[in-house]
Amino acid sequence: MRLQDGGGRIRLCAGMLAWALATAGGVGAAYGDAVAEDYPVPRHGELRLQVPAQWQVKYIFAADGSRPPSFRVYPLEGSDFDMSMTVYWHDGMDQDITGAESLRARVEQAGAEAMKSSTDQRLAVAPLEGAAGPGFLYDLQDTAAATEDYHYLTQGALAVGQLVLVFTILTDERPSPHREACLEFLRAIRHIHAPHGVADRGRPAPHVAL
Repeated sequence: MRLQDGGGRIRLCAGMLAWALATAGGVGAAYGDAVAEDYPVPRHGELRLQVPAQWQVKYIFAADGSRPPSFRVYPLEGSDFDMSMTVYWHDGMDQDITGAESLRARVEQAGAEAMKSSTDQRLAVAPLEGAAGPGFLYDLQDTAAATEDYHYLTQGALAVGQLVLVFTILTDERPSPHREACLEFLRAIRHIHAPHGVADRGRPAPHVAL
């Protein structure tokens, strides 16, 4: 699991799950008041995220929908966690991408590949309980990771309305309140459909990088 990005942190990228392949009080209790922020998904309405005041969001999307939009979510200060998300939707082919059976199969496939870079010898895929749609995840660790690397990975996929979010959460500890807060954040995401006959809302979202 020693895949690294330019900053030296391990990163089992969300692309492994591409379709070519708790805190009890939630994020508000853990990180302060959350603010609802809407992010446009080209030709597919918006995603509404409840962003804690101590977090920041970087969002990248192509207005013409030529590539999947992606998010990076991380603390304003420090490096307690690093979360990434990629948004997918039905491409018109005869396939079910938001159903529980399809999601679980894809997560299991990605997890089997991810284990090749992990010190874990067993993959346990579990439901993401409490989400509005079906979702599944697995946890892996790298006990041999260098001190400056993240040692723990949570990765999975979640159906949000007609969209699918593929997510990766990196942390340095288990159990981790940061992992649980990220999962609460994911559970709270909602798909805001575009009005009938409107292809794209076209309103830029906060923190959008074009």
